[in-house]
Amino acid sequence: MVKTERLRVNQVVGDNTKQVVVRQKFHVPRDKPPIDQVLYIDKQARVDRVEVITDKVIVEGTVTVHITYVAREHGQPVHHIHQPVPFTGYVEVPGARPDMNAMVEIRVEDVQVKVDPVDPFEFVVVLVLDLFAKITEVRDLDVVIDVPAGVRAEKTMLRVDDVVGTGTAQVVIGEEFTLAPAKPPIDMVLGVEATAETTSVKIIEDKVLVDGTVTLQVLYVAAVPGQPVHELEQEFMFSQAVEVPGARPGMQTDVTVGVEKALVEPLPEPVDPRARADVVLSVKVQVTQTKQMNVVTDVKGVAGVTKVKLRVDRVVGEATQQVVLRELAEAPAGKPDVAKVVDVVATDVRVTHVEVLKDKVLWRGFVDLKVVYVADLPDQPVHVFERRLNFSAAADIPGAQPDMRALVRHVLEFASGRAVDEKVALEVVLKFTVKVVELVQRDVVVGMEAPPAPPCPPGAVITHVVQPGDTFYNLARRYGTTVEAIMRANPGVDPMNLQVGQTIRIPCGDPR
Repeated sequence: MVKTERLRVNQVVGDNTKQVVVRQKFHVPRDKPPIDQVLYIDKQARVDRVEVITDKVIVEGTVTVHITYVAREHGQPVHHIHQPVPFTGYVEVPGARPDMNAMVEIRVEDVQVKVDPVDPFEFVVVLVLDLFAKITEVRDLDVVIDVPAGVRAEKTMLRVDDVVGTGTAQVVIGEEFTLAPAKPPIDMVLGVEATAETTSVKIIEDKVLVDGTVTLQVLYVAAVPGQPVHELEQEFMFSQAVEVPGARPGMQTDVTVGVEKALVEPLPEPVDPRARADVVLSVKVQVTQTKQMNVVTDVKGVAGVTKVKLRVDRVVGEATQQVVLRELAEAPAGKPDVAKVVDVVATDVRVTHVEVLKDKVLWRGFVDLKVVYVADLPDQPVHVFERRLNFSAAADIPGAQPDMRALVRHVLEFASGRAVDEKVALEVVLKFTVKVVELVQRDVVVGMEAPPAPPCPPGAVITHVVQPGDTFYNLARRYGTTVEAIMRANPGVDPMNLQVGQTIRIPCGDPR
């Protein structure tokens, strides 16, 4: 009998890489001295927005460039600045459509900082970026995994991500906030740019829990004499449960958060300048699990074989790794010492670099923490400071090669702090799932006609194993007999309820 199994995969429509050169001029911040010599440059890239249009993927992102430099002043002290560099690029992917899914990666090939020889407060950042985009669409296939006895078939082992389910949800944020003390009140908002990121993803039964942050960059006219233009940044946290029937702990998730709407309006406050933000987010979740099966790729000597070209990411290997971060942190200058820790919240977890070596994957990134504490002062006020913990890790994955791609996902399992000698002992536990994949293209069999009927001489009685689509009528035609003869040979068998795999008797060439 022909045996099939349902496979739901992310069929790769196409992928491509585009190189983008970004060149922008900046000014050293007011509180920093001019640049004499650049000592070290580091960078962190992130994707802010992805849009799929016909045959193209538009990518908006930001590369934050960290510059350590010798100052052009007495004593030549070393200073540090970080400069966000926004960019927009596109990648051509023939066959892409707006209703398809896009996976985008940014790789910073080169970064240069050129100081103006005339004005050391001015510098130019030149970035060379590789934008990689892959377009996929979910496709359901009933692939053949076994054929009737006597039929010659070629098989191959396939290990892919099977799509368990997808889900979407909308997040609505409506919050009032107070402007920073250094910022004047808002008269009129000129523009709002919003970026959303996930900080934690957890799967429970039939649901995916998503935590994240939304950062608003607001350009506005100040309500002060002269009406100068100012900019402010405000961050909000969100949590959302997305229903995905069939989801179970231990499965993998891909989460995409998009900004559908972002508005900021001033509020008439007599004392503190305040504003209200209204943000609408769309959260899309896909849950997958790795499935391994032997699929039929070709059948010999049988007519009517139907094949489809499967173009998917083959899972080469995967591993899990737990990373524990510990650090004794002091409150920043200007903040009082710590008497008691109230809470530690992870506001961002990001993998900034992934590298595939032979049989190994390396990655690094950071965790941003917000520490809420009671100050060591007589009136015990509550203060907040932020701290970034860097991490690096590696996992052995046999079969991995440098030309393959690695997907690194994280789960924040634990974040805490305790007061130790007027400082905070921080501890963070992260769990990483690392998967190495390579794009494969194979023909798989999804249908075939039944093989020719075995010899059935008149007067003989043979046994037949019921196949999908079999009826007494088509079996009678196939073996040169009648429906009535088959019914007489199989008393008690309901001809309207034949079961695949059931064995029945066929009287050959019986005209009665």
